[in-house]
Amino acid sequence: MVLRLSILLFTVMTSSYSFAAEPSYCNPKVFFSKEVKMSSRIKRAHVYKLGDTLLMGAAVGESDTNDLIQFESTHSNAAASNKYCTWYLNEGNSEAEQSFTHIYLNNPKGLTTVSGPAEYGSKLKETFANGPVNFLKCATDHNYIAMGCNGQKHRGPTAFGMLLAFSGCSVENAANIVNTTWGLNGVQAEVRAAIIAEGQRLGDADPEARRRLQQAFGL
Repeated sequence: MVLRLSILLFTVMTSSYSFAAEPSYCNPKVFFSKEVKMSSRIKRAHVYKLGDTLLMGAAVGESDTNDLIQFESTHSNAAASNKYCTWYLNEGNSEAEQSFTHIYLNNPKGLTTVSGPAEYGSKLKETFANGPVNFLKCATDHNYIAMGCNGQKHRGPTAFGMLLAFSGCSVENAANIVNTTWGLNGVQAEVRAAIIAEGQRLGDADPEARRRLQQAFGL
C-alpha cells in the first residue's frame, strides 16, 4: 500500500511538473532581456526578438500607419496580402482598419471573468493558427507579429498576453509580462488573467500549433 501511494504521488508530481513546464522565454526576466531597442516613431511600442521572430505590441491606432508599414518592411517580408502581419484591435483609425487585419475587441475594462474570455476567445480563436492570416503563419513564414489597439493600454496588451499563453507560457508569467510592460490602466487583474487563460486553453487544444510557434520563438 505504501509503495502504491509513493508511486501515485510521484506520478502526480511529475505530471504537474510537465504541465507547468514552459518555454524559457516565458520567464519575465528572460523575456525582458530580449527587448530590442529601436528608434521608431511608433507609439508605446515594445519589440522583442524571440528566436528569429520579432514580436511587437504598440499603439497601432495612435501611430502613423505608414510608420508601421515601414517598420515591418524593414524587418520582414510580409506584404499587403498578409496585412503586414499586423493586427489592429480597436476602431477609429480608418487607414489601420484597411491596411492591417482589423478585429474589434471590446475594452476589457467593461468585461468580467466570464464575458472577457468569451469575447476575446470567440473573436481571436482563428487568429492564432487557423485564419487566412494568423500569428503562427506570420511567425513561421515572415518572422514578424505586431499587434495593438489605439493606445496599447487595454485591448492590445490583453491580446498580447493571450498569444504568449497560447505559445505555452503560464497565465501568471504572461500577465506579469504585459502588466509590467504596458500596465493595467484600469483593467481588473483577474479579468485580464481570465482572458489570458483563454489563450492558454486554445493552445492546449492545438498542441501542434503551439509546438511550431515555440520553435518560431526560438525554443
